[in-house]
Amino acid sequence: MRIAVDTSFIIFMIKRRVDRARVEEMFDGPVQFYISQGVLNELHLLSHSARAIAPEAGQALKWIKDLNIKAVPSMEKPDDWLLKQPLIATVDIRLARVARERGVRVISITKSNKVVIT
Repeated sequence: MRIAVDTSFIIFMIKRRVDRARVEEMFDGPVQFYISQGVLNELHLLSHSARAIAPEAGQALKWIKDLNIKAVPSMEKPDDWLLKQPLIATVDIRLARVARERGVRVISITKSNKVVIT
């Protein structure tokens, strides 16, 4: 299963220590995460910022490299690119709502740390 992942989901996985295996359990097997160049750019900017999530953004970049997650070239804004994918992973409530309205399946992490698909 291929899953387009946004910045918020990756950072949440790092902050909440949600393992990739928890996502794979939903699909009874391995998943292939992929991101856009825009998501990768956002993570680079965040990792070098003074924001509180800078350390998690740095860890996310390492996670992307370690798991060999591919960045798809795209000139679009990350949210616009994500809305064109068939299955996305996000914890951005607004993006998830718009995606579901457009028929895009959404994986997210609940407040109780449960991984769900809608």
